Amino acid sequence: MSFRGETFLLLLLVPQMLLPALRLQGVSASAAHWLWLSTFPLLIGLCLMNASHRPLLLVAAGLALNGIVIALNGGMPVSPQAVAAVAGGARLLISTGDFAHVVMSSSTRLALLADVLPLPGPSVLRGRRRLAGRRRAPPLWGCFGVPASPGPGPGSPTPSC
Repeated sequence: MSFRGETFLLLLLVPQMLLPALRLQGVSASAAHWLWLSTFPLLIGLCLMNASHRPLLLVAAGLALNGIVIALNGGMPVSPQAVAAVAGGARLLISTGDFAHVVMSSSTRLALLADVLPLPGPSVLRGRRRLAGRRRAPPLWGCFGVPASPGPGPGSPTPSC
């Protein structure tokens, strides 16, 4: 089985990964944001060109949903409650120049598709050092109505979705 557009995919992944890491401000950040968003439909197109690889249809759907939420909200909304759950009560801190994330609020559009699961992530957490020693994410079952198992020790965060 071959993958069509492999070189183009690799070229698209460069701005997809690097632009959010630049931490730009002002007009540059706005231009980078829209350039970054423009990679989503191109990546979706590549996935659809290779629809014979069935999992890529799911990737295309995920990219489309993420792109819509990001475009409607000016960045991917992140739940402060999820950050607090995963980082032992730490507050959500979105770095200056981070055009890829915004704080979730009551005005968030399509909040159901925002980042609300308490999974550790490097760019929006204050007190990341507390997470550095953790070998696995906290149990998420509590988010789905299944009681979470006890954590690895006292003071372990439990999801509060």
